Amino acid sequence: ALGGLGSIVWAELSTVHYQQTLAGVAGLLGVLGVVGPASYVRCFLSMIGSAVGGLMAGACVRFFLAVVGCNLDSDASSLSWPESVEALVRGNGGIAGNAVWSLLLILGIVRCLLTWECTSYAAISDV
Repeated sequence: ALGGLGSIVWAELSTVHYQQTLAGVAGLLGVLGVVGPASYVRCFLSMIGSAVGGLMAGACVRFFLAVVGCNLDSDASSLSWPESVEALVRGNGGIAGNAVWSLLLILGIVRCLLTWECTSYAAISDV
């Protein structure tokens, strides 16, 4: 059986009577994320990137906790990283994986709202 908030959210979305509207809104937001106004695209990409990056990092944490034996709901010998991703998406990925995922998503949203740029290059002055 599935557990956790993620399963509850998916169950609720699956029972919404207006599935065409839900699909249309999701599709429109996705299209706008590619060809929409620059301010929307910037925040959209920041949030989607933070969600996916957080999911990747959270699954990594969940996987390695299972490898060292700290994850009580998984057998480390049969656990794979994709299974860790699936568990997080389904809402039963454990507190550590969910915390990492949530933290990185929140940091991405805050970064977008504050227009905080992270750069790995030095400013080059004009010659």
